[in-house]
Amino acid sequence: MTVRRCRVLLPLLAVLLALLSAVGGFCARECYLSGLQQAALERLEESEGAYREGVLVLSDTTPERAAQLAAELGATLRLGELGSYATLTLPTGESVRGLYESREHRDLLPELSLDGISESQAIVARPDYTVTDNRYTYQTNLNYIHLGDVWKDTKGRFANGERVKVAIIDSGIDIDHPEFRGSDGDLIISPYSYNVYSEQSVSGGGWSVIDDERGHGTAVAGIIAAQMNGSGVVGIAPEVELLILKANIPGEGKYYNSDITFAMQYAIAQGVNVINISIGGETPSTGNTLQSAVAKNIIVVAAAGNESTDTLSYPACEPNVIGVGALASNSFSLASYSNYGENSDLVAPGTSVYTTARGGGYAYVDGTSFSSPTVAAAVALYIAYNGVTPYAKLREHLLASCADLGSSGEDEKFGFGALDVLAFVKGKKLTVTLQYRSTGAAPGKLTVLEGHTLQALPSPESTAGLTFEGWYLDPSLTQKLTSAAAASHIFQTDTTLYARWLGDQEGDFDYRITSSGTAEILAYRGSQASLEIPKTLGGKSVSSIGYGAFLDLDTLACLDLPSSVRTVQANAFTGCDGLKLLYLHSGSVARGILSKSSCGGIAANLETVLIRATLTSASTYIRSNFPHAEDVVLEGVSYTLYAKTAPVWQESAILTQRVPCVSDGLRRDVCACCGARRDVTLPRHTAGAWGVLLAATCLEDGSEICYCTDCSAEVERRTVKAFGHTPRDAGEEHPALCTVGGYVQHYCVTCDASYRVDTAAALGHEEGDWITDALPGKREAGAKHTACTRCSITMRTETLAAR
Repeated sequence: MTVRRCRVLLPLLAVLLALLSAVGGFCARECYLSGLQQAALERLEESEGAYREGVLVLSDTTPERAAQLAAELGATLRLGELGSYATLTLPTGESVRGLYESREHRDLLPELSLDGISESQAIVARPDYTVTDNRYTYQTNLNYIHLGDVWKDTKGRFANGERVKVAIIDSGIDIDHPEFRGSDGDLIISPYSYNVYSEQSVSGGGWSVIDDERGHGTAVAGIIAAQMNGSGVVGIAPEVELLILKANIPGEGKYYNSDITFAMQYAIAQGVNVINISIGGETPSTGNTLQSAVAKNIIVVAAAGNESTDTLSYPACEPNVIGVGALASNSFSLASYSNYGENSDLVAPGTSVYTTARGGGYAYVDGTSFSSPTVAAAVALYIAYNGVTPYAKLREHLLASCADLGSSGEDEKFGFGALDVLAFVKGKKLTVTLQYRSTGAAPGKLTVLEGHTLQALPSPESTAGLTFEGWYLDPSLTQKLTSAAAASHIFQTDTTLYARWLGDQEGDFDYRITSSGTAEILAYRGSQASLEIPKTLGGKSVSSIGYGAFLDLDTLACLDLPSSVRTVQANAFTGCDGLKLLYLHSGSVARGILSKSSCGGIAANLETVLIRATLTSASTYIRSNFPHAEDVVLEGVSYTLYAKTAPVWQESAILTQRVPCVSDGLRRDVCACCGARRDVTLPRHTAGAWGVLLAATCLEDGSEICYCTDCSAEVERRTVKAFGHTPRDAGEEHPALCTVGGYVQHYCVTCDASYRVDTAAALGHEEGDWITDALPGKREAGAKHTACTRCSITMRTETLAAR
């Protein structure tokens, strides 16, 4: 009976287990599909308003799979030429959101992506400058380069007045065209211009050796340097000097590659700043000539070509050349004829460009031949305004300033985007610092223009078992900057981007397993103020804190470091300004990571160290290296330490900001030797220079006043004593007379006032000899008298009796 029951129950038990297994599998699959759907809906929410409704993208597929998905969804299929890229247009009435929210197609979501919408940053605007040339309005191509107010600052001359030199390797120039004569009537064409094909110079054969029989070179020259003279058209850089290098085969629009190279070498020898080559071919021939140009800071610009292909066109495709594609007429669309791909770093107007024509006339021209000189002229303006610049730096600034077109970032059709002259020449350059963190590599640098996007991000190669995951805007690795996001992120200040390297992830920690079988923390992505480092990650003991793992995490205040940690890599805690309290569970590790100069930087702002370990080595270390601390608590024991050297105080945090004229402030200083701290009062006012309030005079006191350097309030006032009269060498003198006293009157050198009189008594008369005035007669008396010898006044008279 028992055996029979077992025979009956065993099949039932097997069925039951199978059912349970099926239910478990179903539940697991449901969890998986629900997770896919939730993640897809989150992406949809983040992209709201920035994707194309009703269309989904298959970015990595096959023609067969794309057709299968189109049939399953009832969608219209559009398949790319390579078969790996396709779009699915959903049936009328169905939406992307509806598909993402349905349960039926959840398993397809990983293959589907949104068709994003990019906005062009290109600006349609006339130059901000008054131009009187009567055909200037025909130059609608100038609306599409955003010249702004650049002409107000430069038209192609250096600050010292010298002209930037632009070489044009082409079919020559119409030397009689009025657009190539300056206001003084002289040609803006260099007398060193040269016919490369015939090997004749202007100085040897006259101006006719560079005369243009075809008109191509004349059109190029007009785009660059037609004069701003009230007539005709205006060049983008009208004050440059042109070095014309005629290189075409006579009577043809063709050129030998060797002549183009000879022309470049001639231009380099002449010391030009820019070379424009509106010529292209299928074979390279320049050799090391381009490198020679780079070495001399000469910028080479070339036309991408007009075959509507990405087949390499030389020299535009070469590394040391700026290749330029063409925009369609009066638009930011790519011209149908323009080459692209490696031939084109950026695009500029090249269709319906109104410029100079041979015979003294004007005409509309089309081709990348004319988008190239547009950029060459912009480069000349840049050099005039910013100075001679190495090729790599100038190219970086040029491409960083481009207005993004097409798909986000650098793309095959538009390169880095459309020429933006104002941003290129005058835009503020910002630095994007690339922190590679865990690899220990030195930070990289990129340039981005203020108010612009960063169109290209480097992707470092995986190294030391790490896989590069992406760049982030914050050290906590929460704000990811993908290539698409970089093309829409507007930079307004210098910015640091942080690399994330993936090994494994557990909680808020990214980590890797080292060759010794222990775990190294690569990054912390949380925001806890008090953090305990785990003893194990991935089942392995945590032995190391990686490079920059906690970089700039200023929210971290308290750190608990386990005894397993033996190594703290460079900059692991740099910028953790809020870290004040550290728990150590190993005395032996203290010597390696608490030093102020240690690479880990943990001790930079610490106020308290608690060591929970054997105290012998740790206490000895702390006694010798923290001599100014009043005490250090080690495992609950207070150690009193004695100062051995005088503290070296360094200014630290402002605890209370001083408000000018209102309140004192408080600053905390930290000893550079030991980390001890002191609080220093910041006075309410900061005394500046003394100034005269009332000038002192010879007789009256004056005053001076000291103002606060922050708020100009009076801090202190002092009296300046009167300095007294200063006598001249000689005063005004009045000598004494016989009957009248004399005096000397003294005047002050400073104020010219009479400040002292010295008197002298009257001299009195001094009697002289007797003088007979009249002799006596027989009947008449005579007379004699005596007079003062100084003033001749008669002092006494005597009568002489008659005889």
